[in-house]
Amino acid sequence: MNDDVPEGTPTETDDDRQYLQTMLRMQPTVEADAMLVRRRQYLASRALADDEVLAVQLDDQSLRPQMLQALAEIRHHFWTLPAYQMHQDLKQLATARHPEVAAGAGRLIAVSEQREAFARLAQDEAVHPAFAESLQKIVVATPAQANRLRERQFGFIRPSRNPQYLQAQQAIQASIRRLMQAYPGIYALEQTWLNELVNYDPQWDIVRDGENNGFDTIAGLIVLAVLPVCAFVVWAILF
Repeated sequence: MNDDVPEGTPTETDDDRQYLQTMLRMQPTVEADAMLVRRRQYLASRALADDEVLAVQLDDQSLRPQMLQALAEIRHHFWTLPAYQMHQDLKQLATARHPEVAAGAGRLIAVSEQREAFARLAQDEAVHPAFAESLQKIVVATPAQANRLRERQFGFIRPSRNPQYLQAQQAIQASIRRLMQAYPGIYALEQTWLNELVNYDPQWDIVRDGENNGFDTIAGLIVLAVLPVCAFVVWAILF
């Protein structure tokens, strides 16, 4: 039997065996942080490319809660975190094999590239300050939170939800037109929703509500007309 190992074939070293034995003894549910530290130490001693290191570090289901928590912390402190370190952390999270983590990190990376533009936006007198503040919250929120905030902004320009909808419509749509002109990077982050806002005409809802009210009135009259007939039929059957 030939015990020679073909040239170029990876061989298991004492360090490899020790690493595997250590990891198998650890409990992922309570020692996730320690496992990550040990993995990093092991990978630092191996000749792997950076993307391979990141993939191995983050390809562990037990780390998913920690990654989601890290993403939540970045969202919460997004506008005050040091830009470079935050960008590095987001790049690492963007390599995760968990779609919600990778997608969330990718979104925040795109927003981070507009931090300076958002700072200018907050001082722009042509943009309504409340709208600028809401937009800052939307771009870093979770998808569910962002949808609720978008719908709230839409409610301000709907006649059925805001008596002062005309003033709100003018302020919001003027702010969006300013975004298109002076802040194209920010506008691109929310282009679909912003287009819906800027193209919205409150008359659409007024006409629709009028049609619905007309239908309800006709339906009510029909019911009132039919009730006496139904009452007569019931009386005839019973007596």
